Amino acid sequence: MWAVGEQGAILHWTGTAWTVATSGVAAQLDAVWGSSASDVWAVGGEGTALHWNGTAWSQTTSGSSAELTSVWGTSASGVWAVSAAGTMVHWDGSAWSPASAPSGAPLRGLWGTSAGAWAVGGWGGSILELQGSQWKVVTSGNTATFTASWGFGPGDVWAVGTALMHFDGTTWNTVVPSTTTAVGDPLTSTTDTMNGVWGASSDDVWALGTDGDALHWDGSAWTYSNVGTGNKDVEGMWGTSATDIWGVTDRPPGEAPDVVHWDGQAWTVTVLDTSVANLDLYAVWSDTPGDVWVVGAGGTIVHFDGTTWSSAVAGNGLTGDSLFGIWGSGPSDVWAVGAQGAVVHWDGATWTKRPSASPGTINAIWGQAAGDLWLVADDGLILHGDGNAWKPSVSGAATDLTAVWGDASDLWVVGGGGTALHKKQ
Repeated sequence: MWAVGEQGAILHWTGTAWTVATSGVAAQLDAVWGSSASDVWAVGGEGTALHWNGTAWSQTTSGSSAELTSVWGTSASGVWAVSAAGTMVHWDGSAWSPASAPSGAPLRGLWGTSAGAWAVGGWGGSILELQGSQWKVVTSGNTATFTASWGFGPGDVWAVGTALMHFDGTTWNTVVPSTTTAVGDPLTSTTDTMNGVWGASSDDVWALGTDGDALHWDGSAWTYSNVGTGNKDVEGMWGTSATDIWGVTDRPPGEAPDVVHWDGQAWTVTVLDTSVANLDLYAVWSDTPGDVWVVGAGGTIVHFDGTTWSSAVAGNGLTGDSLFGIWGSGPSDVWAVGAQGAVVHWDGATWTKRPSASPGTINAIWGQAAGDLWLVADDGLILHGDGNAWKPSVSGAATDLTAVWGDASDLWVVGGGGTALHKKQ
């Protein structure tokens, strides 16, 4: 298994450990693919195309000066690479040559089987579905950026962001084409985004976002309200029931963030004391109404015991890296993830720092059970592990992945450019 990254970084998994390989280049490497253990390609910035022959990496001439964002092949003599400039190149077993790319749109992802390959990009609203071990591409018809997802089963899934879409088991349908248009309130920024979504049932779903804007689904329509946070954006949300839903916000300079709560009748706003949190808050998870965890910038971790909010880990405490996602299987098994691949764990008594999952930013976490965790990250990265070790799961996407939700049989991941990924267990 190979992984590539910034400044020519190449890592190789031996089966027991990751080792550093010498690439001989300083360019950013964006993608890697191989037909066998002795035929692996890595591509990246300035048209870089590197080949592994089983012994060493060597540079080849791709004939392109554009950033090559993805690579895939049908065989050792049929390899394709696509670029951010909308161009394509093809390897025939001996040399790279230009290939026709009719759209001219930026190409971000490339995927294929022995029968063919597909390229996606131009922020064209791609949806890739993984069935068994294969990802299949369908069209969402939407170019929105999705930031959160929630569902009630394989035939009832919501993706929210700059638009709201619903999957009915067969098709993605755009229910709200523009969040900005839907909210239409005087506090709306240039682009209004729903940053969180959570539902107690199929006819009781909340989405929260920019300037405290809220949309509620009653089973037939979304209606607008505002939770009352002023110019603070709700960045994440979670709930345990229809009468216990939480949201957390960022904050303007010099102010403290807010926590909002829905009791089934109204939203209430709590402005946290700066001694508890003085940085942006990004995600919230709760096991019961009296056991609520919140994470945020600088490694901030805050806890609510049903009566009082307190700082469990102050900014720059356990980890100076911002924490963007949190999930738990129970009160003594809670995980948080964030920048620089940060992973921290609560065992019911203490928060501890775990080995980094990735050099890059982890945006969200979801577990299908204790020890069965999924992480999603920038540049299409998906990781699966138990909290101590992580393995990449090939997504076929090149966009930043921002949210993950699942149940016992299905896993959904959403991100930029209308990307939505489905994994069938």
